[in-house]
Amino acid sequence: MTSPAPGGPRSRRTGGPGTSPGSDPRQARRSGPRAWARPGQVPADAGVAGQIASMRAVVDGAVDGEEFVRAWFAGRSRALRHGERLRAPFARVLDDVFFLLEDEYTDDPALRGPDALTDEAMVERVRAALDRLSALDGWSGRS
Repeated sequence: MTSPAPGGPRSRRTGGPGTSPGSDPRQARRSGPRAWARPGQVPADAGVAGQIASMRAVVDGAVDGEEFVRAWFAGRSRALRHGERLRAPFARVLDDVFFLLEDEYTDDPALRGPDALTDEAMVERVRAALDRLSALDGWSGRS
């Protein structure tokens, strides 16, 4: 007895791991998440767009450090949940902001030590990150 040919009735019915019956895995690859190379490629409803919007808001003075941190990490969580991916150097810029917020800055002034990063210094670092994003595709990080 021979096995069913690849793509035969059995493989279409079972679909293999991670697929639904009758689905075409090639279609999933074409329509699935892609890696964005620059800010201008990011859809407005993406988590990454939320991260960038929060960066602009803190640089423009529309939000304080605490609001910025909350909004930036909400955008990051959304991006991770939805499988959003970035290419280098775009990814590197947002990674640098992540490490800034995770390792160097605390949004609670009561918890800051004498050598901790101030709100002003954090905003300047975020401004520099927006300038780096701007250089990727001419997108303006500033208002």
